[in-house]
Amino acid sequence: MALALVVAACSESDTAPVEGKQYRTLDTNLSTLRLPQVTEVFSLGCGHCRNIEPMLPELESLTDSKLGKVHVMFNESAQIAGMLFYSAVMQSENNIVPADMQDELFALVQNPELDGSGKKSNWIESSNLAV
Repeated sequence: MALALVVAACSESDTAPVEGKQYRTLDTNLSTLRLPQVTEVFSLGCGHCRNIEPMLPELESLTDSKLGKVHVMFNESAQIAGMLFYSAVMQSENNIVPADMQDELFALVQNPELDGSGKKSNWIESSNLAV
């Protein structure tokens, strides 16, 4: 089974993405990396990614395999969200963030009432994780 890569844009536009404008082809062939055969590429800041999360266990069941997860880091906001996600990964059992914790991360990153430092302190207080 080939590596499946699904990229979901975080806009409601019907315009197809254009290489060089909305995306670029990666310099590295991902098949050389030790990624699971099916890997979700997502961002904690993306509402579409958050909405698809509850469907992933069923996809894992249908494919009879564990889906990989890679957080994108395309701008400063996504980099900060990625750091939060990978901090949780490193401190989770088997390097897998539990669904409830991941849901909290989505809620935290997508909370428009908190700035960056507010999100960090809110996350540390609610999860007892060191970021």
